[in-house]
Amino acid sequence: MIIYFSGTGNSRYVAEGLAQILDDKLVSAGDLIKFKKNDTFNSEKPFVFVGPIYAGRYPKVFRKFIKESMFLGPRNAYVVATCAGSPGDAYGSIQADLKKVGLGVKGFSYVLMPNNYLLMFDTPSKEEAATIVAKGREKTIEIANKIKNKEAFVDTPGGAKNKFMSVFGYQVANASFKSKKFKATDKCTACGTCTLLCPFESIHLMDNKPVWNGKCTHCMACISACPSEAIEYGKKTQGRNRHYLKDKF
Repeated sequence: MIIYFSGTGNSRYVAEGLAQILDDKLVSAGDLIKFKKNDTFNSEKPFVFVGPIYAGRYPKVFRKFIKESMFLGPRNAYVVATCAGSPGDAYGSIQADLKKVGLGVKGFSYVLMPNNYLLMFDTPSKEEAATIVAKGREKTIEIANKIKNKEAFVDTPGGAKNKFMSVFGYQVANASFKSKKFKATDKCTACGTCTLLCPFESIHLMDNKPVWNGKCTHCMACISACPSEAIEYGKKTQGRNRHYLKDKF
């Protein structure tokens, strides 16, 4: 069973690829989180978790979902992260999380995908993103074949410095994940896309404009998927490319 969390489609794309190659069931944790539904998952094949890296670790909301769920089946799982650079301390932190639900990590790897965090970084053009996704597809196939062959593997930079920076950066990032600076410009058509995609259902339309209600994990789904590019985060995002991957694997 492939269980994934995705904001702008990077992890969804990788998870779909793994599910196709491994002929396995695909489950969106984001959909279950949105409807406040944790579950008991039963799988005959090893569980595979796929999610993005936020400041060196899986998103807090995804980690919470995992720790509050129950997993029945093989006790060795695989973990795949998507990121624009280093996966940070994701291996160590998810190893500890899965241990709490009785799972060990047999394999860990990461897939480089387009940067979507336009609140802080310049994001790639569509052409650049397409090239990155193509390479990500190749890496996904490589990982899937390792899982199919029941290989054990750990593909992570590791290191004490990397772990320290992830721990510190993760705490700072989660403290700063606020929604108050998100605003809709006059380009907004009140289509409701942002309200549908928010994993917390924290966005609603008021007077034909989206309003953010506070709870936010900075998944970038709302700002990146807006078909009119009508959402900004203060002045930081103005003029930056939006990355939202709709392609199927």
